[in-house]
Amino acid sequence: MTDHTRQTGAGEVRMTSAAVSYWFAGNILDEFPKFDPTTGRFMEGEGWAVTNQDIMLGMAYLYKTGYSGNRLYRDAGLLEKIGRTGDALRDFQYPDGKVEFVKVDGSKWGPIYMPWSMYHWLETYRMIESDLDEPRQARWKEGLLLAYEGIDRELRELLARQAADPARQVVHNIPAWNAMALHRAALLFARPDWKQTGEQMIRLTLNEQHEDGFWPEHHGPTTLYNLVYIHALGLYHRHGGRLDVLPALEKALRFHERFTYPDGSRVETVDGRTKYDAHPSPMGLVGFTLVPCGEGYARSLIRLAIQRGIRWKGAHLADLLQHWNVEPETGEQPSLFEQPAAAEELARSMMVKRNGWYVVLSAFTAEKVESRWGQDRQSFIGVWQEQAGLIVGGGNSKEQPEWSTFELKTADGGHYYVPDAGQVDLDRSEAKLVYGPRTLTVRLQTLTQKSVQLAFAADLDEADSAVVHIPLQLHLHQPLRGGDGAEIRLTDQALELTGERGGHSLRHGSWLLELEGPYRLDWPSYPFNPYAADGAAHLAEAVAVLTLPLEPGMERVVSLSTIRE
Repeated sequence: MTDHTRQTGAGEVRMTSAAVSYWFAGNILDEFPKFDPTTGRFMEGEGWAVTNQDIMLGMAYLYKTGYSGNRLYRDAGLLEKIGRTGDALRDFQYPDGKVEFVKVDGSKWGPIYMPWSMYHWLETYRMIESDLDEPRQARWKEGLLLAYEGIDRELRELLARQAADPARQVVHNIPAWNAMALHRAALLFARPDWKQTGEQMIRLTLNEQHEDGFWPEHHGPTTLYNLVYIHALGLYHRHGGRLDVLPALEKALRFHERFTYPDGSRVETVDGRTKYDAHPSPMGLVGFTLVPCGEGYARSLIRLAIQRGIRWKGAHLADLLQHWNVEPETGEQPSLFEQPAAAEELARSMMVKRNGWYVVLSAFTAEKVESRWGQDRQSFIGVWQEQAGLIVGGGNSKEQPEWSTFELKTADGGHYYVPDAGQVDLDRSEAKLVYGPRTLTVRLQTLTQKSVQLAFAADLDEADSAVVHIPLQLHLHQPLRGGDGAEIRLTDQALELTGERGGHSLRHGSWLLELEGPYRLDWPSYPFNPYAADGAAHLAEAVAVLTLPLEPGMERVVSLSTIRE
């Protein structure tokens, strides 16, 4: 820790704008060895992605901000590096202003007006325009005008489709982001027609928000992409947008306060698109800090990122630091996230936070989607503990019954693993999920300082074949121990453990799982990864699947408890 981010108590980081900026600067400086001076690209080994250039906005913020101890303020070498970073985007543009969507693995996803990179380039241009030499200034402006002419054209096409068919769904996180960016570009380049287009899409975006605080994608909430809408609306407001976005941001904060794990990571259990990511994100904070309780929530996530050694280096934190003073004010309202205990129901899901545990039971069901980007809503339980982190959960997959909380086969040949309907009851601490002719009940039976117990039961017929699947988060650096105490070192090789009658236990890291009756544990189970061209997932995304046979009149109980490592 430097003086700018020194700790003031047990794990508590001193929160000032200078301290956070200093930490942010260190994260950006650590990326400089990745800079290729020949191309101006920030590389990932031999690979490169267009979005790698987004770091330019963070660099521009440091160049323009004279906080105490900022050695990068007005630094000529930094200005040149920023210039080369933007040049790399201009060099990569097609004649119509699009860029090829390339990823660091070398895969190509087609030409696009890359929304994030175009905006961060635009905002960098706004910040340092007067510092750029005339040829570079003119070349950047030309590239940005090409990009935003195209973005305006694409948004107008979407709006025309919606006008022709009012039931047509055109609101999505990318158009929402582009609407904000086009509104910003309209102000910078004196294009009132762009402003009108942007505000039309912003209005539609506000109208499409669910009352529970999320924007549906693939029929339901996504805790990750919801942040894109929030960030876009926050910037739109801070850029002087005339539409009132604050009620939408208040509802969105209510959703995220409840579905953020206590370590700042997003609850993937209610997310129909993305998998679990252990890191808190700066995305959305520029919007949250506009509403009551949102400043405390944002400050908590920043503090957790610093304490956990997470290296925010992206442009989203630069957006926030330009517009918000990190120092807390007297009388500030605390957020629900800051409370050590809570029990809430929202978005057909319930969360219980108490005694260092966080448990979520979801009943947000939805039909399968054909798009690669939407997963099957099939996994409905998350269990997190303050020492162990996420124990049960990980997200959803596609066409993989083993990732489903319940799998049912009936005598007539029916096979069900994505439920048709569901409901939660906070008073009874349970979720009911309907799979064709049967209903599974998942109940949070107990939650104490030491342990959590989950109970599973279903209204089965004698001819049914039914199992419960519980995804467990395992870590390669920690062994797995069975009931006999023998250590099993985890690798990428397949592992299967089984048990029949009697009591069984599995120990991993700081948690112990206990159950009665037959089980099977399979490691590793890889989910479908929509962000890879071939759908292949990395080992870090794999889970161990605990499978429990379920019979008529039977209740299966799983106990999770904490232990000393």
